[in-house]
Amino acid sequence: MRISIITDDNCVVKDGAGYTLDLSSCGIPSNVHALQWNGSSGEIEYNDGTTQHDIDALPSWATSAVEVHDAKVAEINSPLTDADLEFAAIIERARLMNETDHWALSDTPPMTQEEMDYRQALRDITSAEGWPTDHVWPTKPARNATIT
Repeated sequence: MRISIITDDNCVVKDGAGYTLDLSSCGIPSNVHALQWNGSSGEIEYNDGTTQHDIDALPSWATSAVEVHDAKVAEINSPLTDADLEFAAIIERARLMNETDHWALSDTPPMTQEEMDYRQALRDITSAEGWPTDHVWPTKPARNATIT
């Protein structure tokens, strides 16, 4: 396990994954600038003139900072909730509706039944079977822009 903790930046990097985190609960001494750890040994750098020193075990504050990092990784990797999926689907529906809003303008050819059905299907999607996790988006019809 490789770890870098840069206290001035509230940054913890573990095995290449780095995040800016709230480290206020970790008890990091105020004179620590950084910690570097490479598997079984490391060093602590100070910001007050104290000589850098080598370590062969992680101090408890560093272990706490790694736990905060790991909690952030778990949060990022957690599956999306139904509310997250519903929000994303509503945004997608709005985007699809916006793509066809111009079909309803008075200076464009009248909508075909297929086009009206498509827009209605988008409006009705929230009551579709499987909403919001496993619904099927309607297929957008090709727009015939020829005025007759």
